[in-house]
Amino acid sequence: DHLGKMLAQTVRDAGIDTRALHMDANVHTTLAFVHTMEGGEREFSFCRNPGADMMLTEDEVEADLIRRSRLFHFGSLSMTHETVRSATKKALDVAKEAGIHISFDPNLRLPLWNDLSLAKEQIDYGMHFCDVLKIADNELTWFTGLDDPIAAAKKIQRQYKIPLVLATLGRDGSYAITANDNVYCPGFMVNTIETTG
Repeated sequence: DHLGKMLAQTVRDAGIDTRALHMDANVHTTLAFVHTMEGGEREFSFCRNPGADMMLTEDEVEADLIRRSRLFHFGSLSMTHETVRSATKKALDVAKEAGIHISFDPNLRLPLWNDLSLAKEQIDYGMHFCDVLKIADNELTWFTGLDDPIAAAKKIQRQYKIPLVLATLGRDGSYAITANDNVYCPGFMVNTIETTG
């Protein structure tokens, strides 16, 4: 679709390699609408039933390109539906076997999951693979059941033996957590216009 072509050209113009980008002839580009609330909080709604991002198959995974990379990054949005989930898991296997650093952002978007127990299962799967986890305070609480996001992040770091957990706390700043150290970066107030992207 036109949006997909425009986005592909935009990232190419920014110097991003699009060799592994696949277009779907029949399915439109997913749209995400961000609704900003007072105080900067957000809600998301999606046009994705299906969306082109769900259509990636195992056969389309560019294994050689992954093997030549220094970092493989993924999120749970590519694990919401079976076809793209299988493709993501294949890519993870290739990256892990090649010894590439893997980063994971659960990026939980509740409306995209038909079953939240499946979401938890797939996020658990991703945490077993990653060297770097970037996770937000609300995701920490949802995943662990702990109200204290720092305690939750430390629990995840220990349980999954993730070398680096980056916990974002919105206006309260962020933590970098390793097995031996915790580094806090305080938040600061600005005139927030839009917090997404």
